Amino acid sequence: MKNQNFNKEVQRFSIRKYSFGVASVLLGCFLFNVANVSADETTSTSTVSSTTESVVSHSDKMINSNVENNSKNNQAVDSGVSNKVSIVDNVQVHNKEKSVSVTVQTKPVEDTKPISENRVTSTVSTSNVQVEHENNSSVSSTPDMKVKETSESNNNIISSTASSTQKGDNNVSKNKNNLVNKSSNQLKEGATKTMFASKIARHALAVNNGSVARGDDYPWKHDSVDPNNRQIDKWRLYTRECTSFTAYRLSSVNHFELPGAYGNGGQWGGRARREGYRVDMNPAKGSVAWLDDGSYGHVAWVSNVIGNNVEIEEYNYGFTHNYHIRTVAKTAFSGYIHFKDLAGGTTTPSEPTKPNTGGTLPSSGTYHFTDRKGIKAEPKISSPDLAYYDNGYSVTYDKTLIADNYEWISYISYSGHRRYIAINKIATPVTPVVKGTINIQNKNDQAGTFDVVITNVSSNSGLKEVQVPTWSTQNGQDDIIWYRATKQNDGTYKVSVNIRDHKNNRGEYNIHLYYVIDNGKQIGVGGTKTTIAEVQTPAVTLTGTINIQNKNNQTGTFDVVISNVASPNGVKEVKVPIWASQNGQDDIIWYRATKQNDGTYKVSVRASDHKNYQGEYNIHLYYVQNDGKLVGVTGTKTDVHFITKPAIPDRGVYTFTGRSSIKAEPKISSPELAYYEAGNTVNYDKVLFADGHYWISYLSFSGNRRYISIA
Repeated sequence: MKNQNFNKEVQRFSIRKYSFGVASVLLGCFLFNVANVSADETTSTSTVSSTTESVVSHSDKMINSNVENNSKNNQAVDSGVSNKVSIVDNVQVHNKEKSVSVTVQTKPVEDTKPISENRVTSTVSTSNVQVEHENNSSVSSTPDMKVKETSESNNNIISSTASSTQKGDNNVSKNKNNLVNKSSNQLKEGATKTMFASKIARHALAVNNGSVARGDDYPWKHDSVDPNNRQIDKWRLYTRECTSFTAYRLSSVNHFELPGAYGNGGQWGGRARREGYRVDMNPAKGSVAWLDDGSYGHVAWVSNVIGNNVEIEEYNYGFTHNYHIRTVAKTAFSGYIHFKDLAGGTTTPSEPTKPNTGGTLPSSGTYHFTDRKGIKAEPKISSPDLAYYDNGYSVTYDKTLIADNYEWISYISYSGHRRYIAINKIATPVTPVVKGTINIQNKNDQAGTFDVVITNVSSNSGLKEVQVPTWSTQNGQDDIIWYRATKQNDGTYKVSVNIRDHKNNRGEYNIHLYYVIDNGKQIGVGGTKTTIAEVQTPAVTLTGTINIQNKNNQTGTFDVVISNVASPNGVKEVKVPIWASQNGQDDIIWYRATKQNDGTYKVSVRASDHKNYQGEYNIHLYYVQNDGKLVGVTGTKTDVHFITKPAIPDRGVYTFTGRSSIKAEPKISSPELAYYEAGNTVNYDKVLFADGHYWISYLSFSGNRRYISIA
């Protein structure tokens, strides 16, 4: 169906008036009573002596048919086409040389009926040439006659027929011979059954874009999206989310009620497959576009399929919680769920031929041709072409199928017959053969964890993804998670499972294995079970051990370290009250122990915080439990002795109060070299602490350093 001559009205010939025109008029009147011929009749024959050409004006939908008796004489017949088709009555053309009479009877035809109801009577004295049309009506034609066919869904079709020959009668016989050969005539099946013999026949095809988008008719568009004030629809989904909008579309347009609480968008595809619905990469009007991005996912309603693109209506695109319509590549989604498509009304193909398991076309829509495709009466390559579509044309179809190793589109023609067009040649379908072994490894009943390792992975149909749905037998599948296994360096696939992600359920766990092959189909491979045993938790008793560490008699400090901390009601806080036995509890301090990296608790004590008392210290241990109750655990004692530094300057004169030994080093065990009596004095230049005592030091007359203990 070529467009190159649309929008042009061409004056093909002019009428030359001859001096003997009156004689031609009389002769034409004489021939007027020749019997009418209808395009719908099978026995009538019209004869052609010269040429008839039709030019379609696409802009005003007019048909201009020029009838010529020779290269310079013609009379035009115009027919205006809008919602009905009418053809001008009683047009007569008289010729000096030969008599030609063309009579057209007007009959309005609704655009929903075959245009061939128009009846055309043509009487021309010349040789007869016949071509059988699909409806068995006889049609006179010349070489290169083309008849196009469209489906019933394509309205406003303008059909024009025409014929043209070169100058001279010598071409008429040549045209007759050419019409016998169907391949050279390139016969095309037409939407109209009324046509003249023609060199060019064209159809103006007006195709609606096919969208069934409805706009924002969502009834809960004004609901709050405040997280603290969300509303829930009748499908138990949050309103103004993609899931709620899609459920509403399925209900209001597809008349399909989605089961309640169908989950986040990313979960729809897997659940639909388990419930028996078809999920594939072939979108259709009314199907659900489904995206599993590993997070919440997304769903949308398909309002049109445009080649390899889909038009979708959705809510919450870009987290806006508002309506949105857009056109994207069909591969932008993980798949398409066919709950109840608008075209077929069912997810099961009704065509008795092979299901479209290997096809790439949407199940219905508009196909745009990029090269010539033949129209056939049955889906067989050996079936003869009834007509064809050329590059640039389109047709609306209502189903696809696989037959004779081809992918076909199909539609109902205006004649009421189903027609088939082979689109893609496909390889012989390969039955997918998949293998895989499920291994449960690293199971830890105490922690509630295990790994699923898939080995011996193979598929003769490619492998896009390894899926491992896992759930506990407890309470059905309310905790099911579809894990996506990760490929390891050794070629295996692995999933790590923790029962905390499955409501901490213990007992039997179900692990199934699915592969997503290259064509997007999900295939079950196998399954197994494992058990996470109940763990008997030992009874917790009240325990705690006090250890005294890092005691320093010089500074009067020590550390209290608490180990084996436990309580049946939990431990919220560890408290350590400490006091010196001297003068009762007038120095008591309730220390809060600090937890260490090794799980122990620690308190550091200084005698200076307890009035520098020396002697016995009391250390008790208490826990503040999770219920807030303070319970005593245990206690212990320790002695604190330390030496106080004498109140003397770092150098000066020291007066002895008693006998004091002079030593060569600051050790009590060092032998006495000499001594000072009470009342003696000495000049010293240093004060130090060593061997548990304070010492003064000086240089003797011999030049050696000497030490004397003073405390």
